[in-house]
Amino acid sequence: MNILTFIILSLAVFRITHLFVFDKITEPIRKRFVTRGFDGQNITFTLQGGNVRRLIGNIVNCYWCAGIWVSAIVIGGYLLSPTITFYISYIFALSSVQALIETKLLKSVGMPIEMKEVPAVLEEDEISGARGFVNALLMTLGALLIVLGIVLALMR
Repeated sequence: MNILTFIILSLAVFRITHLFVFDKITEPIRKRFVTRGFDGQNITFTLQGGNVRRLIGNIVNCYWCAGIWVSAIVIGGYLLSPTITFYISYIFALSSVQALIETKLLKSVGMPIEMKEVPAVLEEDEISGARGFVNALLMTLGALLIVLGIVLALMR
């Protein structure tokens, strides 16, 4: 494994771990294992179900724990099918770079990082155009690189 592959797989593990532990889109899955709350001062969590569900709840509630398991799965996938795992990881690696850039951008203009519930009608802010452009650019570059990689892999 060369250094570029290591970096791409590492960024993919970072993004997949964040997806399962923190992202709103996976909340319905997490709720089967752990519910989170806020008591006014502290974040609380309650494990759900029997021993297996509680174990999974502990894993998806801890990014350190989840990161180890995600790393093992990504490396297992890389050992079984390096090309497919590499290109899937490439998508998540680009997503993680985009998230890091956007977080830095939001912090630099004083925007809060935490997502909050917003009304159905979204108002444009001073950086929404830039954010949309960065997202579109990274997704386009990622798609082009994946297609190029697949074409090069098929030409071998």
